[in-house]
Amino acid sequence: MERDRLREPEARILALRIAAAQPNREAETEFIKVRVPDYIELTELDLKPSDTRGGEPVWRQIVGNVVSHQNQSTSIFAKGYAVRLPDGIRVTDAGVAYLAELGF
Repeated sequence: MERDRLREPEARILALRIAAAQPNREAETEFIKVRVPDYIELTELDLKPSDTRGGEPVWRQIVGNVVSHQNQSTSIFAKGYAVRLPDGIRVTDAGVAYLAELGF
């Protein structure tokens, strides 16, 4: 089945993958956003301007939500896969193990 647009569960994995590949497994939110198109093909719906973020493409909003939704039970932080940095994330050993379970 073809993906219609990026959703937060997929964006969580992308954020972890991108940060885990960096020195100290750390990446700023903007760096993660810049690298997402290297990992997935963005669809027409991904590129649609967000209604709530001043025209920012929807996919960038979704990726930003991964970092800003740190208090949700499904977040990469609540699950122990990453820790929040002032402007990004650091992937934990548990996050690396999770990515390995997924085949990354």
